[in-house]
Amino acid sequence: NSDRDGRITSILFEGIKRGVFNTAKFDSVPELQFAKIVERENNFVEKWLRPSPIDFNITYNGGKSYEPDFVIETEKTIFLVEIKGDDKLNDPDVLAKKEKSIDYCKLVSKWAEDTGNKKWVYVFIPASKISSQSTFKYLSEYYSVE
Repeated sequence: NSDRDGRITSILFEGIKRGVFNTAKFDSVPELQFAKIVERENNFVEKWLRPSPIDFNITYNGGKSYEPDFVIETEKTIFLVEIKGDDKLNDPDVLAKKEKSIDYCKLVSKWAEDTGNKKWVYVFIPASKISSQSTFKYLSEYYSVE
């Protein structure tokens, strides 16, 4: 359903309460659904954001730049979250980004442990697993990759 996803990228969503910013744009309907899940989870999620390309220095495949779809902070953890269409789960670029993100979280978590900061965890969620009944608490436990 790329037509619908294509239109969604031009819409600015407003009224975000738990986000670092009160507006955001999304690349797909599953990303918007996920943001709605995160927004309502005030007993688990402290803050979240859609990072920009300058927020992270994660590179893969010889210098291509990558930023995760979401960064979500909870009481004890900071999660880097990637949501991927099921047709892309085994794509070589997607797998390279996943591997680099896992390495990044391990490195930052080591620093965090040494400095008394929060652990970082990578969460890789197939788009088909996101529904209006989902909770980020469940998704983060089930789809965390370490």
